[in-house]
Amino acid sequence: MGRRWKKYRLSVFYGLIFFLMYLISTAYRNPLELFGVRPMLFIPALASVAVAEDERTAAILGAFSGLMLDTTGALFFGFYTLQMTFIPYFIAILCSFVLRKTRLTALFVSFLWMLLFELIYYAVSFMSGAGDILYAFTRTIAPRLVYSTLLSLLFYPLFLRMKKRFAYQKQV
Repeated sequence: MGRRWKKYRLSVFYGLIFFLMYLISTAYRNPLELFGVRPMLFIPALASVAVAEDERTAAILGAFSGLMLDTTGALFFGFYTLQMTFIPYFIAILCSFVLRKTRLTALFVSFLWMLLFELIYYAVSFMSGAGDILYAFTRTIAPRLVYSTLLSLLFYPLFLRMKKRFAYQKQV
């Protein structure tokens, strides 16, 4: 039991952190809300995990996070799950072969993913009758984009520190 626990304790830690983020982001009174803007916690956290970890961990955490968000109520069921499974997987592959694993990489990848997410979300909302793009960009998209992206500066060092602390070493 002890060896098995040591092997999976980082995964359990990630699961608890992401469940806590789910509780915070779906709370009626979000404690992280700033000037009426609620941050998207999962995208910067998953981008940071994808930069710090391997593809399998990023994809599994992405699927877990996407399912949690889809149960809350998405535009289409499966929207978050598909997006949060495949994008971290490809980010992790890019970081394995092309990009360096740094805080700046996590910030850049988080920004691009948040921008893509906000544009897709607005496009789907626009098709269902949402209006002015300039108002939406200045009041919701841009502040949420900046606020959420800056959170990756907190998530990346946290996940790196926990990865080093919970590292599994096989005993010979």
